Amino acid sequence: SSPASSGSPASSPAPSASSNTGPQNVDVRNFNNDIQAALDSIKQTGGSVYLPERTYQVTKKIRLFSNTTLFGDGIDKTRIEAISGLSATDSVIGNDSNAGQTNVVLRDMTVVGNGNSDVIRLRNLNKGFIYKVKAENATTGIFLGFQNDKGVNNFRISECQVNRTRENGILMTMGENNVIDKCSMDAECS
Repeated sequence: SSPASSGSPASSPAPSASSNTGPQNVDVRNFNNDIQAALDSIKQTGGSVYLPERTYQVTKKIRLFSNTTLFGDGIDKTRIEAISGLSATDSVIGNDSNAGQTNVVLRDMTVVGNGNSDVIRLRNLNKGFIYKVKAENATTGIFLGFQNDKGVNNFRISECQVNRTRENGILMTMGENNVIDKCSMDAECS
């Protein structure tokens, strides 16, 4: 089973060509390295988006959807860097918190903020993992919160690193059955 539906953050299937039904596994290189376009392509079916080793520069929030996995080749190998355009009320990676999502996995990468926004902000979400992700240069590294009186539930943050945050390393508000384990934080608050 895929990491979005299983009880552990196991490896996703290798990216490959797939049919139009069921979960899709796509490689961001097939979308001119446009991460959001690759995620949008699996919005209806679910699946995974593979980010090969390199640095991806973004100017807008990357929006995750239900039953999706976004994964790279490892911490400091696959890097997503916010270079401009994000406001203090935005994040580098987030979800559509008004609709609520389920089964979201983010793993094996580094995500760098612009220093004025959160790196990862997930709200109104049930089930998922953040596994082996480094979050740095942000107001808050990883934020799990609520929207429309619904929090983040049944979520695990494991083997992550959070560096150079101005306010919070990992912040969690309003949720149940969440686990944070084997993470390191170096906030370096200013």
